[in-house]
Amino acid sequence: MPMTVLVRKEVDEDIPKVQRLIEQAFASVAHSDHSEHHLVQRLRGAPEYVAELSLVAEAPSQGIVGHILLTPVLLEPTAETHQALGLAPVSVAPTHQSKGIGSKLIRAAHAAAMDEGFGLIVLIGHADYYPRFGYQSAGSMGIHFPFEVPDENCFALDLLGHFPSNDGIRKVVYPNAFGI
Repeated sequence: MPMTVLVRKEVDEDIPKVQRLIEQAFASVAHSDHSEHHLVQRLRGAPEYVAELSLVAEAPSQGIVGHILLTPVLLEPTAETHQALGLAPVSVAPTHQSKGIGSKLIRAAHAAAMDEGFGLIVLIGHADYYPRFGYQSAGSMGIHFPFEVPDENCFALDLLGHFPSNDGIRKVVYPNAFGI
């Protein structure tokens, strides 16, 4: 059952709580290197960081129970009509998972991305989760990632509805802070 939460922009006072939340959220995830909290800290300090794209979910009387971050990435060659973002990570406190919080964060992140003028989001994620939000195979859009990942885990979302997917292959280029 969806839980009542407020999704809002992260503020400086949230950072220590968000760091702990991310660490807890990924502590028992098998396909994680358990360093997502370090990644978020590096991304906050990167020149590409857009503060309006770091969002938290706050539950009444429980505090911050979720976080999502979108970071600008490049596509080579450039898709001039679509500035791109990488979604990584989305985190929900283990005690609050399966309550609709991740879904709220993802939808709010989509709206924030459009407000900031971005037209495309790419991510690596679970094959059975992201399609419900409109994500499709990145490969089917001509988008490829700079590392080996099964195709069924590579996704892209065209926020504007007119990504030029038939004009060649594009490679995602991550900012240095990703460590790729």
